[in-house]
Amino acid sequence: SKDFSSISFVRFRPLHVILGLAIVYTLFFSTLSIIQHHGLRTQMNDLGNVDQALWASANGDFAMTQSNDLDAKLKSRIGIHANLIFWPLSVLYILWPYPELLLILSSMACAGAGIGVYAIAKKRLGERWWAVVPAVAFWMSAIVHDANLYDFHIITLSTALIVWTFWAFDTNRKGIGWILLILSLLCSEDIALVTLMLGVYLMLSRSRATGAAVIIVSLLYLVIVMNIVVPLFNNGQGLSKLEGPSNRYAWLGNNPIEIIQSIMT
Repeated sequence: SKDFSSISFVRFRPLHVILGLAIVYTLFFSTLSIIQHHGLRTQMNDLGNVDQALWASANGDFAMTQSNDLDAKLKSRIGIHANLIFWPLSVLYILWPYPELLLILSSMACAGAGIGVYAIAKKRLGERWWAVVPAVAFWMSAIVHDANLYDFHIITLSTALIVWTFWAFDTNRKGIGWILLILSLLCSEDIALVTLMLGVYLMLSRSRATGAAVIIVSLLYLVIVMNIVVPLFNNGQGLSKLEGPSNRYAWLGNNPIEIIQSIMT
């Protein structure tokens, strides 16, 4: 007989718990999202729009022409939002061209962001159980559930990428940080403003050179996308969300001076 005291039991570590919770989260919310979709509780904005854009790109239409838009006319997805990340994502649609894929991807993004929050906490607190608390709080947040279950929005994916970008630069993994930064920028035109503020943080806390580089890259990306890439696919015009009848921000003002005045007042 073997002495009971000689038997070694596997001890759970914080990382094991985090990975387990991430898997449970992904499975549960993916299932719930798909049930909602099959129950006709999803809509055009933005699951239908993204589904059509990815299908178009997967079938060779890199302008990602959309017909289901509020303007009631054919338009490139890039003329609505500069979601350049859709080009590489469309490879997945070659394998499985169904909107359920986007719902699963959204759940995976939220799960991945939670793991990233744990990684950031671990950097500051060490491999202690306290580092698990921020990630669990993130996954329990109703705001996260709403983002996860409300169709598919690219901001959910970009948030996960930005969390890991922060972790990479915060742990001096600059190579990984730059790759994740570029992927984050490709998600949407407005992400450049978020990464710009990340650059400000890096300048104030860790590395002036890296922070300045992040700011410069973010600004250059924003200028190039808004002034070259978008007009190239949108008949010489800018984003429809920023100009014309669909302008969401017209109430702020017609030029930078008026916008500053609106913000100040």
